[in-house]
Amino acid sequence: GKTRGLTHDGVDLWSASWYKPPTPSIFKINTATGAVMNSFVAPFTGAASDGMAWSGLLWVGEEANRIHLIDPLAWVTKAVINVPSAGSYNPRDIGYDTRSGTLWAGYQSAGIVRQHNTTTGAAMAEFKSPYGSFQQGVTWDGNFLWITGGSSNQTISQVDVTPPFMVLKSPLKAGNRIQFELTDATGQTGNLFIVGWSGSGTRGFKVGGKTIPLTYDNFTTGGLAL
Repeated sequence: GKTRGLTHDGVDLWSASWYKPPTPSIFKINTATGAVMNSFVAPFTGAASDGMAWSGLLWVGEEANRIHLIDPLAWVTKAVINVPSAGSYNPRDIGYDTRSGTLWAGYQSAGIVRQHNTTTGAAMAEFKSPYGSFQQGVTWDGNFLWITGGSSNQTISQVDVTPPFMVLKSPLKAGNRIQFELTDATGQTGNLFIVGWSGSGTRGFKVGGKTIPLTYDNFTTGGLAL
């Protein structure tokens, strides 16, 4: 079978081959010798194993639009999430985002990469893959996403998935208060919302011909009061 998934647990390497149960498809490999230390039958029956990721537990993609969270010691399924079924061979590969606790998944035929909620499977964000319908590998390095293409495309792309530098954390509440967080804007283009304030924090801004006074609370992280 073809090797479809690869991840590292900090000590050993895990590999997934494109086999359907009851054939073993997941292998634990010694990184020093290359020897197979153990082999496992995937805990699902619908389709073959695909991409893999590590978060302290093992995430395994199933080609039938599901991702399984597995305890590798007891070899039991801890959770299963269903992902959108657009495109075939889903999810082709996955990467665990340690910064947000989410999963990134590449979709081959659909030519997209999605960020998934690990509890519901809901797509939180997505972008078109530069490899189109040949989107293949996905992994996370702690700061950036790395993706690869298939067929004759022999390149690896580093993708900055950093959100805009200002993210709204809550809607207007009593007292017309807004909460937001500031994040890294490396490589971010478009859709940036910029708010400026003076040293005294009382400089207003115009909306529809009216000036809105602005007060900044230095002691409340991400607090702006209008």
